[in-house]
Amino acid sequence: MQASPTPSSPNRIDILEDCVLLWTDAEGRILRIDARDPSDLFHEAERLVGRLLASVPDLEASRAIREGLRSVKETGHVVSIAYELPVRGVRRLYKAQMVPQLEGGVCAVIRRSENGQASYGR
Repeated sequence: MQASPTPSSPNRIDILEDCVLLWTDAEGRILRIDARDPSDLFHEAERLVGRLLASVPDLEASRAIREGLRSVKETGHVVSIAYELPVRGVRRLYKAQMVPQLEGGVCAVIRRSENGQASYGR
């Protein structure tokens, strides 16, 4: 397992430079993180590796992530979700695409939405 939050990663997919990429195993445990902007993570990358992707500090976000992971496993298709998450004292809206991987895991491509502030329903 490894965390790679630095912008100098030689394996970075530059077209996704404003995204957080998280790879999980078949159980949803985070194996690797690639985040150009570490402020999009609610903990340091090293603390997140090994944890379940759905173990976020917000019940609704956790539920959305669990449902997305379940749907990817059941259908084998890319699943898109949106959720709010408190990061460093600010609630932000995120959108994620969960992409199935060959070994049963998922690659989550996560973007902060719009201006980074959760705006709907508030």
